[in-house]
Amino acid sequence: VRIQGKGTILISLKDGSHIFIKDVYYVPKLRSNTLSLGQLVEKGYEILMKENCLWLKYQNLIWLLRNRMFNFSIKTNEVKCFKASIKYKAWCWHMRFGHLNCGALKTLGDENMVKGMPHINHPNQLYEACLLGKYARRSFPKEVESRANEPL
Repeated sequence: VRIQGKGTILISLKDGSHIFIKDVYYVPKLRSNTLSLGQLVEKGYEILMKENCLWLKYQNLIWLLRNRMFNFSIKTNEVKCFKASIKYKAWCWHMRFGHLNCGALKTLGDENMVKGMPHINHPNQLYEACLLGKYARRSFPKEVESRANEPL
């Protein structure tokens, strides 16, 4: 059976709370969901088995599973892949060129200096990271106003 992916699953508990388990393998051809107790221990879970019950403890949350197979329900959702997208193509090129100013980007696009680069007009939005980088701060004072007279 082939593993087709690895990710994080969300388990809904009977009391309505939820728990995430990270680094879980996705094997769609398996007929049932299987958890490895050894891997759970490696990830910091505490496990106690006594009198046909299994207790799992993680971050002060305890769940109780009964019967010999310790069945519990995991709701599976359709596998989704999220794609990062940028609303304005100018921002993508702005970041590719190390946050180059919009005027220079417009020149590069208008004069076909970069293969595949579209013509870019000045976007009407400001890129937050660039604004933060341009903030000025006052320099440190050259002399200290008060000095300690004795050691602490």
